[in-house]
Amino acid sequence: MHNFIRTFILFIIFCFWGYCANAADVLKADIVTSGAKTEFFIRLSTPPQKYNHFYLSNPNRLVLDISDLEWRADPVTLKGVISKVRYGKNGTMGRIVLDLKQKITRTNVELLPHPRMSGLWLLHVVMMHSVVNNDDAVSNLIAKSDEKPAVKRPVDAVNKQPQIQKYVPKLQIKTLKSNNQSFKFTSKHQFKYPQKRANEILVVIDAGHGGNDPGAISVGRKREKDVTLRFSKELYERINQTYGMRAILTRDSDFYIPLAERVAIAQYYHADLFISIHADSLQQSNIQGGTIYTLSDTASDDLSAAIAQRENKSDIIAGVTVPTQEPEITDILIDLVRRETDGYSYDAAGHFVTYMSKVTQLMKHPHRRAGFAVLKAPDIPSLLIELGYLTNIYDERKLMDTTWRAKVITQMVRAIKIWHINKKKTLI
Repeated sequence: MHNFIRTFILFIIFCFWGYCANAADVLKADIVTSGAKTEFFIRLSTPPQKYNHFYLSNPNRLVLDISDLEWRADPVTLKGVISKVRYGKNGTMGRIVLDLKQKITRTNVELLPHPRMSGLWLLHVVMMHSVVNNDDAVSNLIAKSDEKPAVKRPVDAVNKQPQIQKYVPKLQIKTLKSNNQSFKFTSKHQFKYPQKRANEILVVIDAGHGGNDPGAISVGRKREKDVTLRFSKELYERINQTYGMRAILTRDSDFYIPLAERVAIAQYYHADLFISIHADSLQQSNIQGGTIYTLSDTASDDLSAAIAQRENKSDIIAGVTVPTQEPEITDILIDLVRRETDGYSYDAAGHFVTYMSKVTQLMKHPHRRAGFAVLKAPDIPSLLIELGYLTNIYDERKLMDTTWRAKVITQMVRAIKIWHINKKKTLI
């Protein structure tokens, strides 16, 4: 009798548990590609009790076994190395099979809370492989550059300074295809094919304004677009003379580049760091000093908000008609990647504050945050640097001083170098 009662109680408990336990519903699935990496994101209603994965060859497949899984998502748009997504159920275990176009060299699967949607979860699958032969033109170009053997940089026997590696002629590519989205370039930017070597940092330098948009104009009629271009060229030369570093200019003469295109140029080159150079104006002519900005949806102060709002209207000021661009990346990837990228951006800003303050005056609380459009690449650490304010007579004088610019640039290069070393340590 006692055994019957105990069995009955256990039966009730298991039935109640089975009734209460929620199935892990797949609400959405996305594939995102970037060169030799394909990422598969699964949005889940609840965290599964168990999950594991394994790889099969002949043919190549990645299998994901997830407990109590129910597929309720729309069909997946296939990209990258994934040729087909299949789902099946075996008892309480749900199985997702990813048919692959080729062999994968490394896989990582991680379950984490959804960064934007409270109560939901993400299963993030990363697959590394050789570049898939598809329409990703940029990825193929980058892959080809990586395949070339490293070439030692020649050294001038007289001054012992590394010579600058010459770029090949510009590429006739006016469309960036990334993650199956197209971005059409419209400016006069001359695309180059930099021979980036292992462990070499690539910095894209963006001279603010240009063309029909002069930017700020000082009392002495100095135009921001000219000031930023001169400084950017000098920074570009110094970086390219420094071993282990390489720079690209978004513009090397007086023409305008739409804000979104400045970001896309940095993504085209797979930049390690994006720096936008500015020298703004303020109604208060007594305010002076440099400022380093990183991206934030909420500005750190009213002044930063006002400057960002004015800078983000540059496309209108320049009279440029910008074609409608497709979203560069899915919402899920932006949320996941930006957390890491923002951390690197903040760290870079800290180094710039430390080193620039050695040779020039910075504003109080020099690291500030605002929603600048040119800082919105989710995958590239980005900074906007206000060198000073053209409405301040002392800042204007410094910006025209060759010696001052050389000192600031020296410290900027040091900041980039130290930041890059620390960043590599965190990735090991």
